[in-house]
Amino acid sequence: MMTRAEALRRLRTHRADLHAMGIEHVAIFGSTAREEAGARSDLDLVVKLRPDMRLGWDFFTLDDRVGALLGVRVDIVTEPTDRPRLQAEIDRDRVDAF
Repeated sequence: MMTRAEALRRLRTHRADLHAMGIEHVAIFGSTAREEAGARSDLDLVVKLRPDMRLGWDFFTLDDRVGALLGVRVDIVTEPTDRPRLQAEIDRDRVDAF
């Protein structure tokens, strides 16, 4: 189980690595942001990608690469999202890392 503080610390520690992967901005949401994460919870991240970065096929492995870097299973959503219900959940729980 990862606390909100630990998730933010790890994200901020790896800011340069995440930026190199194409991530300009990242925030947590979901159970970790609400301090309700359990032993089987993943880390929900919402990211804005750098406009100068073209990920191509690398986009499909971004979850795995970020998860390996942080040492936890992650689920990544990019913003802006075209799913209003998901965006409302993100906006409700959002805790910005950088």
